[in-house]
Amino acid sequence: MKSHTYTTEARILKALSNPKRLEIIHLLGHRDLTATDIQRMTGFPQANLSQHLRELKLARVIVAVRKSRFIHYRVAHRDVLHMLKMLEDVSSHRAATKHETSRSEVQDLVCQMWVEPSSAKWQTIYKGATYFFCASGCQKHFMKSPEKYVQH
Repeated sequence: MKSHTYTTEARILKALSNPKRLEIIHLLGHRDLTATDIQRMTGFPQANLSQHLRELKLARVIVAVRKSRFIHYRVAHRDVLHMLKMLEDVSSHRAATKHETSRSEVQDLVCQMWVEPSSAKWQTIYKGATYFFCASGCQKHFMKSPEKYVQH
């Protein structure tokens, strides 16, 4: 009986062991998204994204839900996000110094998703100001023409 449990747990961990899949999960932790949304935000090629979504679905980390003509993806269980948050704390050594009093979010200028600066993985300094992004694709898009997004 335990062997089946370990096999299932290993399948989940294997699905999460890819940085691109972690980026996808991070995005889906904020809201349901279509494959087109995810592709636009990450910049991953469509075929590559499809493979990652397939692996995450097979491991039952995400689910696909049809809404009208579109398929939306979401995290299958909120505890996956809690687990990833714990990993983030361990990797950044924040677990030992968890005395944060308040969290403020800023908006990704490209896709409008809200991002917590203290845990944002992508940021750019442009003309002395720091901008935070939800995903690598949004950061890359911003860098191509920052003047399009920054109001002076």
